[in-house]
Amino acid sequence: MTDLIIYIVEPDLTNGRSLVELLTNHGHRSELYSSGEKLLEQFKPNRQGILILALDLPGIAGIDLLLHLTQLAPYLPVIAVSQRGDVSTAVKAIKSGALTLVEKPVTADAILEALAEAFQYQHRCRRAESKRQKVMRLMHSLTSKEREVLDRLVEGMPNKQIARRLDIGLRTVELRRSNILKKFGVKSLAEAVKIAILYELYMEDNLVPEGPDIDGLGSPAT
Repeated sequence: MTDLIIYIVEPDLTNGRSLVELLTNHGHRSELYSSGEKLLEQFKPNRQGILILALDLPGIAGIDLLLHLTQLAPYLPVIAVSQRGDVSTAVKAIKSGALTLVEKPVTADAILEALAEAFQYQHRCRRAESKRQKVMRLMHSLTSKEREVLDRLVEGMPNKQIARRLDIGLRTVELRRSNILKKFGVKSLAEAVKIAILYELYMEDNLVPEGPDIDGLGSPAT
């Protein structure tokens, strides 16, 4: 079994226990809750998990719970389960943050297929978060003076124009540019600019999971 937890929120405990048994037989750990309120009492946003959520809940509505959880844990894959499998229900669930919708009565094949999709989504999210952290670390390794030069390089300015704009010597610009490449672990200006642009996207919360490939960067260039 893995450390990942599959949360199940299902008011029909017979259905819920059947899901627990199915998941256990496939090597997954799960926790069953009969309502959204009970899940929220135990939910840990930083814990790696997947949520199977029945939308027809007592108390807090399934869609409302879904919206709340996607705020608490943006990368949490949610498999919505509903008596209604029509297009409007699916669209509403997905717009509210669900990865997919499975219609009741839930079959083993349907839930396992949805789980496979959830695992793939989680893998992409982990890669995206690792990339984001790497970009942040690289950018924060620069001094304020190096950032000034990099900002102008991103704008497409040549070294001489940067020197005039910042009122510094050309040799100073070249030195700072060289330091940027070394700290980023890259050999070309284009690679450094890609990192800077990706950083700006992250700062604007425009997460780009499949952005420029920066694996292997951050080591001294050879």
